[in-house]
Amino acid sequence: MIFQRALSRRSAQFYQELVEQARRRIFYEDWQVPDDFSARFDMIVLHLALVVERLQRETETPSQARKLLKQLMRCFTADMDRNLREMGVGDLSVSKKIKQMTEGFFGRAAAYRRGLQSEDNQELSNALWKNIYQQDVQAQKALEKMTTYVQHLWLGLEQVSLDRLLAGNYPWPVPTSQAVGDGKLCERG
Repeated sequence: MIFQRALSRRSAQFYQELVEQARRRIFYEDWQVPDDFSARFDMIVLHLALVVERLQRETETPSQARKLLKQLMRCFTADMDRNLREMGVGDLSVSKKIKQMTEGFFGRAAAYRRGLQSEDNQELSNALWKNIYQQDVQAQKALEKMTTYVQHLWLGLEQVSLDRLLAGNYPWPVPTSQAVGDGKLCERG
């Protein structure tokens, strides 16, 4: 019971850090992510999907990974519920919208998983272009940055220990405004 409460607190903190990462101003100001509800939702989904993928691949202590995953998904659902209510969505519509958002999460997560598993960047870029950039042809340079950022984020998540994730001590990469070819697109937080 004590472990569960501690995990719940750490999960909430970890989820809050994930949301803060997804809402970094640079994404919306320099990397051309549309600053609207849909794109902000998609940025949270992107970050959460990568964390979920990492937790699902845990082999040393899968039961602890599953517990953290379950807690993070509860945080996600509660966050979406709160946001919908703040936007004025009525009580009768909230659960239906939450169901749609959850289905959207799993669809996007599958697309990002396929993109990360593909031999080249194209499948990942396509998923990001469709979901994050809403197929904006003006966002090609930003899409290159985002694709590189996601790969960088994924490599960090693959290498971090579950203990560090459970402790809520993940060093999120800090995106920069450098061009992709400059090699300084992200710094470790």
